[in-house]
Amino acid sequence: ARALQQLALIATSEAVPVLAGLLADEKLGQYARDGLEQMPDPAAGAALRAALGSLQGPALVGVVNSLGMRRDAEAVAVLGRLAMDAAVEAAPAALVALGRIGTPEARRVLPSALNRSSAILRAAAAEGCILAADRLALAGETAAALELYEAVRRAEVPAPWRVTATRGAILTGGAGGLPLLLEQLRSDDAELRDMALRTARDLRDAAVTPALVAELDRLPPPQQAAVITVLVDRGGDGALTAIETRAQSGAPGVRVAALTALSSVGRSSSVPILLDAIRLSADPAVVN
Repeated sequence: ARALQQLALIATSEAVPVLAGLLADEKLGQYARDGLEQMPDPAAGAALRAALGSLQGPALVGVVNSLGMRRDAEAVAVLGRLAMDAAVEAAPAALVALGRIGTPEARRVLPSALNRSSAILRAAAAEGCILAADRLALAGETAAALELYEAVRRAEVPAPWRVTATRGAILTGGAGGLPLLLEQLRSDDAELRDMALRTARDLRDAAVTPALVAELDRLPPPQQAAVITVLVDRGGDGALTAIETRAQSGAPGVRVAALTALSSVGRSSSVPILLDAIRLSADPAVVN
């Protein structure tokens, strides 16, 4: 095992037959896979692809994972067949690998897998879609990325994947991302609301702060208080005015959040508001 670890750092194509011969070994297969996975030589990818037809169980899953990490486009056809066979233990790994590879051919397999009867396969397809979408978004291919994010959002997959896909759609959606963000702030789903608050801090669009201010009074008090903390972090036109307004009246929790915010973003116009809160309020939470 130690020799294989060292070999992974220096191996050339001459080592490929030795490594390939160990892929089925219960104890050393992982070390052999690591070596082939890291090698830039095309012979390593060819050896991993060749092994797909002879391996089973964890060894097959491991080789599928390695092909995904190598982003081996030549493996797409066989990975697609594995992904569509629910009886194969490596089917979930194949879906994730296709997402990592992310070529148009690989991406075509993924959306249909979101409708499989197996919850495990649907979750793996969701992960593959998001991996591919994230790479597309980074490359500026926003339309293709949004298509995959939206497919995951509509699918019956675990909540974390739907939340992640919704965040991706907001960040990638351009002008359409802001309405989607506001929709999540109104959601009954606490995970979606929390994601929207985090994502609102990351959007660089100048229209976000005015939109959050306009949304404040449509939200219940706990969400208003949370949005005020976002406005503190974002700043921008209208944020201070909105915070000062809510520091003077409204639900106690919202007033407390606004008064606390003024300690960070307040200006000279905020001083009378803070003094009045001390002098006039009977609520110890507000005064303190």
